[in-house]
Amino acid sequence: ITFGGTIITDSAVLILLGIITNVVTGEMNSAFWIRIIVSLGLLFFSTLYLLPKISRWFFRNIEAQASSHYIYVLAVVFISGFLSELAGVEPIIGAFLAGLGLNKVIPHNSILMNRIVFIGNTLFIPFFLISAGMLVDLHLFFKGGQALLFAGILCIVGLLTKYFAAWLTAFIYKFSKPERNIIFGLSVSHAAATLAIIKVGFDIGLFDQNIINATIILILISCLVSSFVSEKAARQIAVLEKDVNRKAGDKIERILIPVSNPENIQRLIDFSLLIKDQKSTEAIYPLSIVEDDADADEKLNVVRKVIEGAVEQISSGDKKVEVLKKVDLSIVDGIIRTAKAYNITDILISYKAQHGASNLIFGNISENLLSKSKQSVIISKILQPLNSFKRIVVVLTPNAELENGFVRMSAKLNGILKQIGSESHIYGLSNTLDYFSAEINDKKKVFFKYNVVENFENFDHLSNPKEDDLFILVTARKQTVSYDFHVDEMSKKLNKNHEFTSFAVFYPEISKTLQDGRISDITSSSLEHNIGKVKQFTEKLTGIFKKEDDTET
Repeated sequence: ITFGGTIITDSAVLILLGIITNVVTGEMNSAFWIRIIVSLGLLFFSTLYLLPKISRWFFRNIEAQASSHYIYVLAVVFISGFLSELAGVEPIIGAFLAGLGLNKVIPHNSILMNRIVFIGNTLFIPFFLISAGMLVDLHLFFKGGQALLFAGILCIVGLLTKYFAAWLTAFIYKFSKPERNIIFGLSVSHAAATLAIIKVGFDIGLFDQNIINATIILILISCLVSSFVSEKAARQIAVLEKDVNRKAGDKIERILIPVSNPENIQRLIDFSLLIKDQKSTEAIYPLSIVEDDADADEKLNVVRKVIEGAVEQISSGDKKVEVLKKVDLSIVDGIIRTAKAYNITDILISYKAQHGASNLIFGNISENLLSKSKQSVIISKILQPLNSFKRIVVVLTPNAELENGFVRMSAKLNGILKQIGSESHIYGLSNTLDYFSAEINDKKKVFFKYNVVENFENFDHLSNPKEDDLFILVTARKQTVSYDFHVDEMSKKLNKNHEFTSFAVFYPEISKTLQDGRISDITSSSLEHNIGKVKQFTEKLTGIFKKEDDTET
């Protein structure tokens, strides 16, 4: 709520600034209003509607040249600023709208976002602050009380209006006192937008030096108040909710990416950054693993070089990557031993279809991995850049909320849905959707589109996928309470009927008891369904042989 409100108010203020700038520097007549409305409409249409479509096309087709992505973002910012100036408003408005347009196209955990934040924090923001600070005249504070009077009025008005907005929001949505204070603390600070507005107003002669000085004081005091209030309110909320919120445990998140064929290593690493907890400081572990044979060393070196080349760009930022290598008689056993040695929580592998057949080329590997491991296993078939997806479709297996790894899996899905795609659809049983929405703090179900499904036997929402669709299938291991045959078969159907559709299959972690097979008497309708199919097949087969015997006699 605070973030959305800030976006709306900043956008409105910047647009109003552009109108006031035109009023001050030009004539205010009917032609002026027509030009402003038409030009702003075209600017909004080009940045908020056309820009995301163009960006998805660019990122999908210019994937190999990673450096060109950042150059494209810079070009978009400068072009948007120029178009904003042509529209009769300040260039900062165009740059702001360009950021809104690129928001859903660039995941927050991606390498590109890491570069944007790094360059912005180390280059653009310091220069902007230096240019704003050079406008301040400290001597005015000692020559009279006018500057201090303006500063006091701005501080009182700024703090009181923000507190009233937070109080009114809390009253409407029935928030608690700590929640009201956290809204106030997060929204009260005035910084970049305020500096930009004051600087533009000073350049056109709308404000004098006293207003500039008073604004600097306002920024200083509001940022101090924001820090203290937010910290205190956050602690109160944490204390109140410690017995309500279910935690994912004290496990340290560590993602292992086994790679024997380096073809898709870049997309696997990008996907691991997408599902990785933003607060986690742990490294990502790409594992170069090959079977022990005469050419093992040569294969291992080839895979290792490709992996190191792919992770070099990530390691240059604040993302940690630790490349592992292993030679083993069995690929699965090597993955399991590495996962135990490094306390891995999630194993991410690639989905490959066998040429000329509908089975998985890694079929035995994935099945053995699922049966021998207790960690969360994610099987990924991503055929295009993650920031080029438009629609995300999530399918939750029945009783998914009963799995041990449901909380951690929900957090990962929430991270995916918030970072990529412009629309998200979630399908599942009513009870499962309720638990999932509660886990991602969306109890009112307003963030995404939730669709209740009675059963998945005739689920037809996978029949007509679009080019920019990503399907996320949350299933479970066999002999677990949430295993559903129809959901488990969806990935095979997608791979067989829609070869160029991207999807990912999530298997939540299980307890040690289930891994050891101590609960082996769990049955389900899907198991009975498979047994029935086998019986029908054997009956038809025996019937064929009987007919042949009859004809021979």
